[in-house]
Parts: sequence; structure tokens; C-alpha cells
Amino acid sequence: RDKGKTFSSTITSNKQSTYSFLSDQTIKTIDATLSEAILKEKCFEIYKNVQEAWMNFKYDDLKKYLSNELYNTYIMQLDALKLKHGQNIMENITLIDSGVLTINLKGNREEVRMMLEIEMKDYVIDTKTNTETRGDKRVTNHIKYEITLERIVDSKGVKFCPNCGAELKKGGTERCSYCASIIVNNSEEFVMTKKENVGQYTKR
Repeated sequence: RDKGKTFSSTITSNKQSTYSFLSDQTIKTIDATLSEAILKEKCFEIYKNVQEAWMNFKYDDLKKYLSNELYNTYIMQLDALKLKHGQNIMENITLIDSGVLTINLKGNREEVRMMLEIEMKDYVIDTKTNTETRGDKRVTNHIKYEITLERIVDSKGVKFCPNCGAELKKGGTERCSYCASIIVNNSEEFVMTKKENVGQYTKR
């Protein structure tokens, strides 16, 4: 039976604090290749890898875990942070809870929306002086996200740029010859397409 879990009411959020998660049986009915355990592990793995790649300016690693649109957004933000000699430090990333909210098939794409609840230290330093410019490394942030993952379930056929619609050449990562967007090759592995912070508080 699907179950609902309640997130701490002390968090300020526009989202409801109670979610109904899909049961393992329901997930397997929608897609027999998936399970609750697989999706929970995959969601946290992708989230953590993205955070670590972001913190260490590992652009190539970000390509593995993000959709084209989100990747292009992230590298612009990272470039701006780098110009200001900033570095976003994220430490002690710990999974508190997670659950599968929805699974939808859209053409040859499978979209999974999840709730992810974590704790971590999150602050920004000036790399020249090694001093904090934002946040506080002495406190722990308790954060709740809604995260959307997506994968290709049928990789056959012609690929098109998701930004301008131009036909892409087969092969690995490239830059669209029409709009110059960096294109991450479509993959049958899940990538993150959206990450929304829906509630947060700090504790010492």
C-alpha cells in the first residue's frame, strides 16, 4: 500500500509537508525494471555526485548527471562563482529520507519525480583568503528537495538539440552547430532535470 510521510513542520515551505509515495509494487507495475530501492539509491547518488562536482568545479562530471538544460545553467553559475574567487563547500552530505512521488512516460522518455531529504554543511568561501563569504560552516542545513530524474527508454532514432531543435550528429558530447549549446549525449541512464528546494532550516 502506498504510504505518506510527514516532513518536519518547522520548515518554511510553499509545498505540502505530507507526501504520498509510490509503493514498490506500484513502481514495478509501471516499470518492471525499477524498484523503490533502486530509485532511492539512484536519486541520492546523482544528487551527491552533482554536489561534489559543483563544489570542485568538475564540469565533465556534471555532464554525466545533468540534463542539457540544467548543465548549461550550472556552468554559467559556476563560471560566475569562479570569477569572484568563490567556492561552494558542501560537507557531510547525509541522506535522511526519500520517496518516489510519480513516474511518467513521455514518448521515449521516462520521468521520475522524487522527494529527497538531506543534511549537510553548505557555505561559500573566498579561495584567495579562505574565509567564509556566505553561509556558516558551524551549522548544519536540513533541506528537503523535489528532484526530477529522466532517462531514455528507447534510444533509437535521430537526436535533436533540446534547445533549438537542430539535428545532432551521432556520438558523444558536442556543441550544437546552430545555437552553440553544449549537448550531453542522450543516455539510457537517469540524469537530473530539475532540483527544487521546497523547505530548509539550520541547526547547530
